[in-house]
Amino acid sequence: MDVQIIDVINPLWLQIVETTPHDIYQLPEYFNLEAKRTKTIPEAIVIGDESKFIFVPYLRRNCAEILTETSPDSEIFDIISPYGYPGILVSEAAANDREFLDLAMN
Repeated sequence: MDVQIIDVINPLWLQIVETTPHDIYQLPEYFNLEAKRTKTIPEAIVIGDESKFIFVPYLRRNCAEILTETSPDSEIFDIISPYGYPGILVSEAAANDREFLDLAMN
């Protein structure tokens, strides 16, 4: 099972939303706009292999400016969702494989 962190320009992002039932909130264009508005980094984690996958999009936000006790060279981030609260996308093959889902979620 592979685990990848991808950004919105990775062709895999668009491939996933084109082949999986989704909402506007999972589109790379939407994430790009929200990232600009919120000054965050749009990313997604893809867990799976071939036809079985779980796709979790999110915005990575730098927290260094709110933390006063960190060193200047440390990077501190948290994960937020954009307006619209996008959920995870699960391929049909993954949805039908309980063992895969359990393993991927762990």
